[in-house]
Amino acid sequence: CGQAPSEKNDTISTAIATGLSSATPGTYVACGKIGDGGQKALDVDLFRVQVNAGHLLHIDVDAEAFGSTLDPQVRIFDANGHPVACDDEEHGLEAWIAFLDVNNDGVLNNPEGNGLPTALAKEPWALTDNQGNFQIVNLGPGTYPARLVPKAGWTQTTDNPDPIPARSGQNISSLKFGLRSNSN
Repeated sequence: CGQAPSEKNDTISTAIATGLSSATPGTYVACGKIGDGGQKALDVDLFRVQVNAGHLLHIDVDAEAFGSTLDPQVRIFDANGHPVACDDEEHGLEAWIAFLDVNNDGVLNNPEGNGLPTALAKEPWALTDNQGNFQIVNLGPGTYPARLVPKAGWTQTTDNPDPIPARSGQNISSLKFGLRSNSN
């Protein structure tokens, strides 16, 4: 396996060089004991890859498959140490207003006040459940841009998804919105 001896890969400058890049794709497998000096909950392991914009990076953490209680968090940083993506397998965020932006103006249009999810809203909307899922039913055929109503103290960290081409009886399950609390 490709794990560094003595767990010295806890900073960007000491990240393990995997040899993987857009020019040299492949697989890198790291295995071994997790935890620095009994600090398992605080362990950090960094691995260096070089990926060009638009290329796919697939990371698979199999700790649970091996009976580990590890709660893996995957964070991706640029060369300067700035975070560019993360996935810590948290559940979705509850009670966000998702809507189909029929007129593509970025606003849930409502004569009672834009952004308000009421029966008078001019565009279809739904609240996300405790897993971050939402369902909008009884749509006619068409192409719909999905959006979220912004909340104070939060920043959307992903681009809006591409418009959804809807057909009768179709379920769309691949919409993802990235959100970050500004208090973190």
